[in-house]
Amino acid sequence: RLSMPRMGSAWKSPLDYWRAQGIDLATLVIPKQRWLVARLLGLGPREWNSYAFYGDGHNANLNFLGVVTLLAAILGCIMALKKPGKARVIPLLCLVVFIVGFTFSIGPSLKVYNVRESKLLPQPRSSDYLMPANRATLTLPSRPLFQLPVIRTMRATYRWQLVTRFALVIFAGFLIAGILRRRWLALLVVTLVIAENMPSSAVYWQYRYRLNRTQYNTFEADVVDN
Repeated sequence: RLSMPRMGSAWKSPLDYWRAQGIDLATLVIPKQRWLVARLLGLGPREWNSYAFYGDGHNANLNFLGVVTLLAAILGCIMALKKPGKARVIPLLCLVVFIVGFTFSIGPSLKVYNVRESKLLPQPRSSDYLMPANRATLTLPSRPLFQLPVIRTMRATYRWQLVTRFALVIFAGFLIAGILRRRWLALLVVTLVIAENMPSSAVYWQYRYRLNRTQYNTFEADVVDN
């Protein structure tokens, strides 16, 4: 769940919490070497320092979208929005979905590699989940949104990136559909997108799946079922 409605009366967090839990834009375009292409080319860090970013690290580890994917989505969006009449309805809806998802995923402030001063913490403390406004790159006008009913019961704003990714995939699909006549070009785009997002180690991702599945089951039993 993106929110915890049953705990709405008890779950009240300050803006500093939403600011810390938002996505840092640097983590969207800088790959870790857990991705195959990044590892082969020696790009990016081997692993993000989980304690460098505000929060507990989960809002930084798996954010990478891919430069090729982003470019394909942007071109696909432009191509789709240029269509006349009713053909623009679905692209416009996807654009709205993207804006909503992106707005909530980054939180009330814009962050571009904004890290904490102390990066060697033994274990996340409650204060580590709070990020002062002066530590972010820019305070956004979206701040009031995080005080609205239901929205203010969210626990992890960065998970809204799933909505953002959904819209980006559709826009990339618009690009591929638009260049299908040049099959070699469409195949090249698809190959680059897949290659850029391919993990470097199946063993690592099997471990991550088991870990995340265990955490999900625990959350389901503790919060949702009860």
